This record gives sequence, structure tokens and C-alpha cells, in this order.
Amino acid sequence: MSMLSPGRASGRRPRGAVRGCMATARVLGKLRRDTRGAVATEYGLLVVLAVIAVMLAISALGQTNYDIWRNVAAKVTAAT
Repeated sequence: MSMLSPGRASGRRPRGAVRGCMATARVLGKLRRDTRGAVATEYGLLVVLAVIAVMLAISALGQTNYDIWRNVAAKVTAAT
């Protein structure tokens, strides 16, 4: 064993590293079972889809509105 890294010469982890891994596993397990944020995420996705639908509708209506006014302008120009 080296004096700088006790316990490393045999390939074993120091006890603190084992505790750290177990604590990490415990936290990840709790996160996996926690469903509190799932509903908020679902509502967020629904809002995003609604915003995309509104943007597409405004874009389509905007193009139609532009075409109507362009025809009006062409007819006014042709009539004068």
C-alpha cells in the first residue's frame, strides 16, 4: 500500500467513497419515484403545443390577410 492512497493498492475503495455512492443511489431512487413535477411538465408541454398552434394559425391568417389587401391595392391602383 502506498502512503498517499491508503486502501487503493488492493483495488478497494475507501469507505467514504462507498458511502458517497450509496447516498447518490438513494437520491437517484427518490428522484425516480418522485412524480410531483410530472403534472407540471405535462401542462408545460400542452402550453407549448397550444402556442405552436396559435402561431401557425396567426401565420396562416396573416398570409391570407396580406393577399386580400394586396388585391385591394391592385384594384384601387387599376381603377385610378
